[in-house]
Amino acid sequence: APAIAAALLLDTFLYNEFLIGGGTQWLWVEIYAFLYVQAVIVGAVARGLRAYWTEPIDG
Repeated sequence: APAIAAALLLDTFLYNEFLIGGGTQWLWVEIYAFLYVQAVIVGAVARGLRAYWTEPIDG
């Protein structure tokens, strides 16, 4: 879901600001692939932080 939202925002921004209407197909494939990888990284970091914060504190 984060990748889809980010791709939609980027697509809208690029179209409205720079008028990239058609372009090459591969440009959008690369943009969506980058956004998907970015979403996976953010998800992995969030999962790691959640696991770190839920560890019991022995004190």
